[in-house]
Amino acid sequence: MHWGYGAGWVSMLCGGAAVLLLVGGLIVVALLLLTRSASGGGPSGRSGESTSETPLEILKARYARGKISKEEYEEMRERLRT
Repeated sequence: MHWGYGAGWVSMLCGGAAVLLLVGGLIVVALLLLTRSASGGGPSGRSGESTSETPLEILKARYARGKISKEEYEEMRERLRT
């Protein structure tokens, strides 16, 4: 006599686990897409920089951040003016 406690509960557990994995995977993909778009969408993640900056503006910004010295700034500025 078959009581119904055979492989039925095993397949039910496997099916439930598969659904959880699928939903979890979709959530992970959605979060990755959202964080990538929030960080600028590009591989570098630098959304704050404008692509329309002139070389002189970039030079001024580098000097303001302390990336170059005053002498380097003045030398590069003169090169850009010529």
